[in-house]
Amino acid sequence: MMYRETFADEVVHIRKSFEMLEDACRELMSSKLFLKLLEAMLKTGNRMNVGTSCGGAMAFKLEALLKFTYVKGTDGKPRCSIS
Repeated sequence: MMYRETFADEVVHIRKSFEMLEDACRELMSSKLFLKLLEAMLKTGNRMNVGTSCGGAMAFKLEALLKFTYVKGTDGKPRCSIS
Protein backbone atom coordinates (compact mmCIF):
# COMPACT_ATOMS: atom_id res chain seq x y z
CA MET A 1 0.00 0.00 0.00
CA MET A 2 2.87 2.32 0.77
CA TYR A 3 4.27 1.75 -2.74
CA ARG A 4 0.95 2.65 -4.34
CA GLU A 5 0.70 5.74 -2.17
CA THR A 6 4.11 7.12 -3.10
CA PHE A 7 4.27 5.93 -6.72
CA ALA A 8 2.96 9.15 -8.32
CA ASP A 9 5.40 11.29 -6.33
CA GLU A 10 8.29 9.04 -7.34
CA VAL A 11 7.32 9.29 -11.01
CA VAL A 12 7.24 13.10 -10.78
CA HIS A 13 10.65 13.12 -9.09
CA ILE A 14 12.17 10.80 -11.71
CA ARG A 15 10.72 12.87 -14.57
CA LYS A 16 12.19 16.06 -13.10
CA SER A 17 15.57 14.32 -12.76
CA PHE A 18 15.50 13.25 -16.41
CA GLU A 19 14.48 16.73 -17.52
CA MET A 20 17.43 18.18 -15.62
CA LEU A 21 19.77 15.64 -17.22
CA GLU A 22 18.40 16.42 -20.69
CA ASP A 23 18.86 20.16 -20.07
CA ALA A 24 22.46 19.59 -19.00
CA CYS A 25 23.15 17.49 -22.11
CA ARG A 26 21.64 20.16 -24.37
CA GLU A 27 23.76 22.81 -22.69
CA LEU A 28 26.95 20.78 -23.16
CA MET A 29 26.16 20.01 -26.80
CA SER A 30 25.69 23.71 -27.56
CA SER A 31 28.75 24.86 -25.61
CA LYS A 32 31.57 26.06 -27.85
CA LEU A 33 33.96 26.09 -24.90
CA PHE A 34 33.23 22.42 -24.13
CA LEU A 35 33.83 21.49 -27.77
CA LYS A 36 37.16 23.35 -27.71
CA LEU A 37 38.11 21.45 -24.55
CA LEU A 38 37.32 18.11 -26.19
CA GLU A 39 39.30 19.13 -29.27
CA ALA A 40 42.30 20.09 -27.14
CA MET A 41 42.14 16.77 -25.30
CA LEU A 42 42.00 14.87 -28.61
CA LYS A 43 45.04 16.75 -29.88
CA THR A 44 46.87 16.10 -26.61
CA GLY A 45 46.07 12.39 -26.80
CA ASN A 46 47.27 12.25 -30.41
CA ARG A 47 50.53 13.96 -29.47
CA MET A 48 51.06 11.54 -26.60
CA ASN A 49 50.39 8.60 -28.92
CA VAL A 50 52.53 9.70 -31.90
CA GLY A 51 54.05 6.67 -33.58
CA THR A 52 51.43 4.25 -32.28
CA SER A 53 48.23 2.97 -33.86
CA CYS A 54 46.29 5.41 -31.66
CA GLY A 55 48.25 8.47 -32.78
CA GLY A 56 45.91 9.68 -35.51
CA ALA A 57 42.61 9.36 -33.70
CA MET A 58 39.66 11.36 -35.02
CA ALA A 59 37.55 10.77 -31.90
CA PHE A 60 37.59 9.15 -28.48
CA LYS A 61 35.15 7.63 -26.04
CA LEU A 62 34.18 9.83 -23.13
CA GLU A 63 35.48 7.16 -20.74
CA ALA A 64 38.96 7.98 -22.08
CA LEU A 65 38.77 11.35 -20.33
CA LEU A 66 39.43 9.55 -17.06
CA LYS A 67 42.89 8.60 -18.36
CA PHE A 68 43.88 12.26 -18.54
CA THR A 69 44.02 12.46 -14.76
CA TYR A 70 47.08 10.21 -14.64
CA VAL A 71 49.95 10.38 -17.15
CA LYS A 72 52.91 8.01 -17.28
CA GLY A 73 56.27 8.49 -18.95
CA THR A 74 57.70 6.11 -21.54
CA ASP A 75 59.34 4.16 -18.72
CA GLY A 76 55.94 3.51 -17.11
CA LYS A 77 56.60 5.75 -14.10
CA PRO A 78 54.08 8.44 -13.18
CA ARG A 79 55.01 11.87 -14.51
CA CYS A 80 52.16 14.09 -13.47
CA SER A 81 48.64 14.14 -12.16
CA ILE A 82 46.22 16.40 -13.97
CA SER A 83 43.54 16.92 -11.36
